[in-house]
Amino acid sequence: MIRRNVKFQYFVLIRQKKIKDCWKGMGKLDIEAWMDKVLQNDLLNKIIDMGDVKASIDRAKWFEKDSVWVFRFMKLREDNIPSIVKENNEAKAIKLQPDEYIGEAIHMLYECETGIAMLQINRFSLGRERLEDLLSMIWNMTGERIRLVPIMDKDQFEAMARRKYRSIEVSFANIEPQLESGKNSLGTIMGLYKKFQGVSGSIKISVGKKRKGTLSIDEISEFVTDAMEEKSVKALKLHVKDDDSKPVEIIDLFDAIANSVITFKMENRTVLEYNYAAQLMIKSYKDKKIYLLKSIRV
Repeated sequence: MIRRNVKFQYFVLIRQKKIKDCWKGMGKLDIEAWMDKVLQNDLLNKIIDMGDVKASIDRAKWFEKDSVWVFRFMKLREDNIPSIVKENNEAKAIKLQPDEYIGEAIHMLYECETGIAMLQINRFSLGRERLEDLLSMIWNMTGERIRLVPIMDKDQFEAMARRKYRSIEVSFANIEPQLESGKNSLGTIMGLYKKFQGVSGSIKISVGKKRKGTLSIDEISEFVTDAMEEKSVKALKLHVKDDDSKPVEIIDLFDAIANSVITFKMENRTVLEYNYAAQLMIKSYKDKKIYLLKSIRV
């Protein structure tokens, strides 16, 4: 028996609709309507070709007692296949049939009432952005997309608000050229990329060499909230100080997403069993739910 620690992060699963050139939030996703599309199009356990990656909805179950859905999504691999290695023998390639793939799983819990999603972090499986693409593809509503908006850890965010912001760094990728400048700071910055017809880049705003002082606390707070919702933002870091006598600390905001770590007990050489994973996820979510509701900033 082995113990495996698995990290989960928390998001609000929302719909966004393109109005003119901007994406506007339309509230939490109606997951039952989304599931209707899955069933109507017979997509459960089917291969879904997303262009650069193949995926599948492996499991989708409604836990009525707890009023949550738990999904298992698979990223499917058909190249760069690993080998089986046996002591004192040469490695043997795993031979796949034409309709077989190597699958990498992520689990996601979703509560309809709150719109909160609990998502497993697995760097080998579908990432957050590709999962959003999969959800949006199935939703298939003209001018709409599905987004997983991070829930910032309340304690960390409030602690940062009491510190001095020396600088902020933000990186963009795949900026949609049609997006117009907004009235907020993030929209204004993204508007500059539009003027240059650029789609990626990084900026850093700082107080310079001044030993004292801070960037605008209110403006940074609004900027961070907007940036964590914006799909084009790929990195966001704050350089902060407690006081002028202490060194600068770098905080990666993508590491400040509310999270839980679950320890699973597993037999050697086995995969994480779905129902077992679901039960521990449900318990962990219930333990965290009140805190998460206080942390939601969207």
